[in-house]
Amino acid sequence: MVYDQLTDCFSNILYQSKPVHSSNIASAINDHLYDVTKHIPAIDQSCLNNFRDELPLLTSYYIVEIDKAFTKLRKIKLNKAVGPDGIYDEILRVMAFYLAASLAGIINSSLRQGIVPDQWKISRITPIPKVFPPKDVQSDIRPIAVTNTMAKIAEKFVCEYSNDFCDSHTDI
Repeated sequence: MVYDQLTDCFSNILYQSKPVHSSNIASAINDHLYDVTKHIPAIDQSCLNNFRDELPLLTSYYIVEIDKAFTKLRKIKLNKAVGPDGIYDEILRVMAFYLAASLAGIINSSLRQGIVPDQWKISRITPIPKVFPPKDVQSDIRPIAVTNTMAKIAEKFVCEYSNDFCDSHTDI
């Protein structure tokens, strides 16, 4: 019954002012999400490589210590969706003691090299209707990106370091 209601809610949806058949809804949503970003040019990897070569060595202040990685793993919220890696947050939290050293090593290697692991760049995009039932793909559907929890932990460290750096260079 719930499946029928969901199917029915998308039965009269439009994309680019044209009706979308129920079998093409996923393609229409994908096309819309692609259209939003297709004008953004790809990053010139050679510029990034040159920039990385010019970076100074990472100071010890920015090294992620094992105990800090352990603390972040133990504070993972369990009510979040599973990322594209398929690893449940509860497993990461329970196994924090065993994973902390490896996670700290991966984050430190990433920071030193200036390269984010490819698996951490993957996200699962879920289209969520802003209104129910949605009438138009372009205005009534928003994308929700679910990323890997370990990537989020690495991001938290980078944000903390960035905030500390900015705070020390601004006049408050």
